[in-house]
Amino acid sequence: MGYYRPRPIEAKQCKHCSIPFESRHKRTIYCGESCRQQAYQARQKVKEKDHKKALGDLAFSLQNIGVTATDAAVAAAGNYLLNDQPAQRAILDELKKTRQQVEQLLQTNSLLRDYVDLQLQRDPMLAIELSQKQVVRIEQSQHKEKLKQDMLNKLLAKRGNKRNG
Repeated sequence: MGYYRPRPIEAKQCKHCSIPFESRHKRTIYCGESCRQQAYQARQKVKEKDHKKALGDLAFSLQNIGVTATDAAVAAAGNYLLNDQPAQRAILDELKKTRQQVEQLLQTNSLLRDYVDLQLQRDPMLAIELSQKQVVRIEQSQHKEKLKQDMLNKLLAKRGNKRNG
């Protein structure tokens, strides 16, 4: 019959805290129970990041929904006016419809912003991540806004040249 032969003590390094420790067991990878639990929790937080990313994208889209709706309304009204549609009443009706759509979008934006604020209160680290992402996205939206303004100025200049020429 065989007999139990203890393994020699081996020097190992904890996978979580990187502190050296001694063990007689082959499969030991953590220095203690607390490191094992903390490593598990860290792995679980990695899985939650996808949810946080989705919330971050939602916050950005909420921030820009009003700007996008306004841009669409201005572009539609501008195109309508640049094409010299004859009826002033039709223009006013179109502007009223656009204003109602913008108000509905702003109400939706308000509700969704409240939801995002609630999520941010629950997870303060998410607020830090979002603030960093928002700086980049705000810069991008400002660049797009400048390009739109330049394009509108070119259209207006072109329209003015057609009338004069």
